Amino acid sequence: MLWTLFSLFGLGLLVSLKAVIALVMSGENAFEGRFEANQLLDTIGYGHLALTFVLICFSLMGFYSGKWRWLLVIPLSFGLFSMGIANSRSPFVALFAILGIFCFMRINLKTILGICIVALLLILNIGHIDLFFQEYLNSNFISRLMTIFTFDVENASGRGAFYQEGIRMFMEHPVFGRSILLMGDLRGGYVHNMIIEVFMAIGLLGGVLFLYINFKVFQYAYRLLKLNSRYSFFALIFIQYFIFLQFSRSISLLPVYWTALACVYSGYLLEKYNENSDSHSLL
Repeated sequence: MLWTLFSLFGLGLLVSLKAVIALVMSGENAFEGRFEANQLLDTIGYGHLALTFVLICFSLMGFYSGKWRWLLVIPLSFGLFSMGIANSRSPFVALFAILGIFCFMRINLKTILGICIVALLLILNIGHIDLFFQEYLNSNFISRLMTIFTFDVENASGRGAFYQEGIRMFMEHPVFGRSILLMGDLRGGYVHNMIIEVFMAIGLLGGVLFLYINFKVFQYAYRLLKLNSRYSFFALIFIQYFIFLQFSRSISLLPVYWTALACVYSGYLLEKYNENSDSHSLL
């Protein structure tokens, strides 16, 4: 299955790169240096498409033990490059979160040394990377990426107004909520944050239940990653799209999130069933 996804997502990124190159060669510049994959896939969607491809490569590297698996670093790097072209911060937040979870689970001298080497290489070459994106793509990729660490609402790409309106509607309808934004210039929009959206739409009763479900699924995802399960890929995708929903999209319009949630739960049950079967066979 992963090789099929590898082929499909890789082809999608190649087609997207072709469109970006055609745009650059025509002399046009993307808005704020952020490129879309096509007319139907915006910059944040393009970035997460690339991140999913990175996670596919990462998962394939974990499934095999031969030295040839390190060849997957090449397509993985292409995925990271595509994330840079999209120039959206949300995919990098998800990537950093996933790397942080892995470091926490498997912290050792080898991991620390690897992180230090990669970080040193990036720091030493960050000027060249920045120059490449500015000169060839007219993109402020590096400076925009650095704003992730500022935690400034002014860097939220105009989402602050949506957050405030969503919170206001929740405060007005705290028990059962109210479905979508209905007032003023934001009428008919969504709040660009899953947690605010859930509490706004279904109030405290549904919001607390929804958070509990996600908390449990995060526990199951952590368990799958800890076991290095064959279902770990679904755990990675669930984490990615959970973070994605904190920045954009509506939970009603992102089926991959719900699919990943269901797959993590199913994978956890299968692993638990296999553990119980093995323990009974030893009796």
